[in-house]
Parts: sequence; structure tokens; C-alpha cells
Amino acid sequence: MRLAQWQDEVQEHLKMIRSGADICLRHVESLPIRPGFVTFAEDDLARVEKTMLEALNTIRLARALFANKAPDEE
Repeated sequence: MRLAQWQDEVQEHLKMIRSGADICLRHVESLPIRPGFVTFAEDDLARVEKTMLEALNTIRLARALFANKAPDEE
């Protein structure tokens, strides 16, 4: 993928994911109490955490594979 294509198709989504995480944190910090029952928001946070951990493991694998590639000798 060329840099221009990356910037057009991927970069903005990653920025929005980071912004969304920051928004979640700010709102949780603003809560004066935690409800005594499981909320949809809490369930969503758990689902997102699972998804992001799976993505992190995939990225770690990709980085390890990349690090093991032979360098260009030119």
C-alpha cells in the first residue's frame, strides 16, 4: 500500500479509534458512581477490549515476522 493510499484509507480510521478510546476514558472518569448492574456501555467496553487485544496480538506477530526478514543488502 502506498503512503497516499494509507493516508486516504487507513490513517483517519486509526485516529478515530484513538479518539474514541480517549472519549471513553474521559466519560468513565466523569462518572460519580458505577451502577450496581451491568450496563450496555460496560458490555461494549469489554467487547472492544477483546477486539483490540486480538488486534494487538496480530500486530505483535506482524512486527516479529517483519523483524525476522532479511535486510536489503543494496
